[in-house]
Amino acid sequence: MPTETETTITATEVTTEPDPDEVIPEGLNDGGKAALTAEREARKKAAKEARELKERLTALEAEKAESDRIKAEQDEADAVKRGEFEKLATERAETIKTVSGERDSLKTRLDQALTLLASSVDERWKDVPAEVAELYEGDANDPLAKTAFIERNAKVIAKIKGEQDATQDRFRQASRTRTPPPDTTGKTAEAEEARRRQAKEVSTF
Repeated sequence: MPTETETTITATEVTTEPDPDEVIPEGLNDGGKAALTAEREARKKAAKEARELKERLTALEAEKAESDRIKAEQDEADAVKRGEFEKLATERAETIKTVSGERDSLKTRLDQALTLLASSVDERWKDVPAEVAELYEGDANDPLAKTAFIERNAKVIAKIKGEQDATQDRFRQASRTRTPPPDTTGKTAEAEEARRRQAKEVSTF
């Protein structure tokens, strides 16, 4: 178990890592930087809109259910007194049609927003280290939940990926500087060239 000091140091290291969505990769020209910034802003906007639409849809469905219950109780009581059951049924049908239409419209917009967000989330999910991804307990097909998970763990993901990239760089560097294997044939290039010349001279006789 880490000590309090070790825990503090680890937390400090994690929190000092830059947010990957704020870092501009090196080597990009001004056009590339502008395109990357625009893509990131569009992704954030899509996630925010999807969350807002989902919240509005949930609130609307709850409001509709409560409104239907209250209206049904009140109208049925009034209808008993006035004998207007047919009128009550017509009005209720119109109310349900109106609210249902708005609800269906919101569902369509939500589905469109989630579809756009899903492709972006799938690309970002490829960069999540396995040891972090295995901690995700949400719906694998819910881009909002996966986006929230990535954002909550952005600093940890950046730290682990940085360590992995550094290890790969060291491995590639070691591969490039590795000493070539010694010549075990016992023949030098000069000796082999002399042998070929001698064989050529003999063949001319």
